[in-house]
Amino acid sequence: MTNATTKIELPSKEKYILIGWELISRISAKFDLFALSKVTSFSKTACRSKMQEFSSNFHVTERHSSRVINKYLKNKEIERVTDEKGREVRSLYRYVGDDPYVGGSLRIDMFLLETEFIFKGSKKKGIAAHTRYLTLIEVLVLSFMLQHCRNPKTRVFRGSVRSIAKKLHLSTSSVQAAIFWLMNASLISRPEEDKAKNGSGWTTYHANEGLLRKAKKKSESVEQVRTEPEKTVVKYKTAADDAADAKTDRTRFYEKRRKKAKKRADQAKARLDADIEYKEAAREELKLRNPIARAELDGNIKELRRLQELSRQAKRKMRARMETLAISPEDLTPQYFCVKCADTGFHPDGTYCKCYIPGAES
Repeated sequence: MTNATTKIELPSKEKYILIGWELISRISAKFDLFALSKVTSFSKTACRSKMQEFSSNFHVTERHSSRVINKYLKNKEIERVTDEKGREVRSLYRYVGDDPYVGGSLRIDMFLLETEFIFKGSKKKGIAAHTRYLTLIEVLVLSFMLQHCRNPKTRVFRGSVRSIAKKLHLSTSSVQAAIFWLMNASLISRPEEDKAKNGSGWTTYHANEGLLRKAKKKSESVEQVRTEPEKTVVKYKTAADDAADAKTDRTRFYEKRRKKAKKRADQAKARLDADIEYKEAAREELKLRNPIARAELDGNIKELRRLQELSRQAKRKMRARMETLAISPEDLTPQYFCVKCADTGFHPDGTYCKCYIPGAES
């Protein structure tokens, strides 16, 4: 536990976080890496962040956020900050592990995590156009390239898939997939004459600074609207008006909660559907279901075992891709804020749920 602090100075809206290369070298789970780096980036002051904010920043469930933060609290890499009276300050953390910036750091602009980008899709690969947030791996690869593209001495990024994978401690297939989607979203470009013949060859990439500036500006404008004080207008209301407004507010509150829970699940499914390796494994597993059922009915034990082993292999590939994309099975179903009413506002017996917070945003 930290010593009592006489004054806690908090940063305003975080514009970026710094990920130390030491953390990248030893932490494989990408959400763990980003969450711990957010705390680390503001350890000189303190990091105030609720589980809902970790969840919103990095597009995971609050339950997952809570598990990760509690894990690093238990490992004593981070700790809760105390006030001048020695009391723990809620949702206020400080990094207390070894210096993660000894070998340098990678800057991650928060607007890359907060902006939904348009992906053109690919007719050749059978992928439809869609809009989504960048995955954490895509953000890592893009940020690594931007460090070079924004260097006045280089202006571009030149390297191989293998060199990126080695530096970021990723698999080459994950880096190749990330580059494909970053190019698909026009965030980076690659001159055809500079294209390498294999993963070891060096390729030149350019950043689309115009699109990045628009994304940053959009993120800042959304944050400004969110933080602007609302203008109040004094108006006489009857008791019936107040009751109607309260009912409308309650309905809107739960609609937003359900929509947010469903959106997270839909985005996780969209990311899996857009992943080539996962899609192929899922298609293979689906094709094996009918043959397995027929072999079971026919009593063909040898064929049944062969087909079941192929099915297990396909499922292992699917799980591996989900782990690479930092998607858990629970991410594919709506994670409601309130498990008692499933964000409907009513219990099964028709009574009101007590989770409603008047005047609060969902």
